[in-house]
Amino acid sequence: MNKRKYILEYEFDRASSFFDLPKERQLKIINWIHMYFIPIKSCNYQEMSSYGLKHLYEGWVRKFEGKREYLSNGELKGAMFAAGFSSNDYEINNNCHFNISKSSLNLLHKILNSEYRYVNADK
Repeated sequence: MNKRKYILEYEFDRASSFFDLPKERQLKIINWIHMYFIPIKSCNYQEMSSYGLKHLYEGWVRKFEGKREYLSNGELKGAMFAAGFSSNDYEINNNCHFNISKSSLNLLHKILNSEYRYVNADK
């Protein structure tokens, strides 16, 4: 199988897999994207790829919701497209890049590295 076909058809890398998620989860992920990422005109190849972004999302859920929530690379890509972001290397790279500003990524990193943590009020 050629690399392009693999990228577009492999289950965990397909952007369309995002739409297999429950609607409530889709909205949660899109809201997270809109809350933290500022779009810019062109793709930012110097910053984090889709694979890194998926780990940021998982880290955010772990930190602020106190639970583990898996998100595939493909689901993250689909969410980014659904949220209105674009990628020029989606069809040629498993871990594609989006038009996200560096400052918005820096802010999210600061938030994730801050001292604030999830607190379970029931305990």
